[in-house]
Amino acid sequence: MSKLSLDQRSKLMELSFKKQYLNVVEASVYTGFTPKYIYQLVHKGEIPYYKPTGRKLFFKIEDLDQWISASKHKSVNEIYLDFENGTSSL
Repeated sequence: MSKLSLDQRSKLMELSFKKQYLNVVEASVYTGFTPKYIYQLVHKGEIPYYKPTGRKLFFKIEDLDQWISASKHKSVNEIYLDFENGTSSL
């Protein structure tokens, strides 16, 4: 697959935001990962996806957002505030 120009990426992102489900190329633009890496994540079972026909992959934008948010690493300041508030899980 050839690399997308900035204009093509911009148009694809604009279209993607109007949709609820994205294909692999759209999901790669949305997340910033390459399509190859998206396929690797699917193969490893590390990313949520839909496969209604048994062939083509789809990704729900909401699922991608939740998946990305689930991997948040707290800043030192957030850890300190948790400790100060007694909500630290240490």
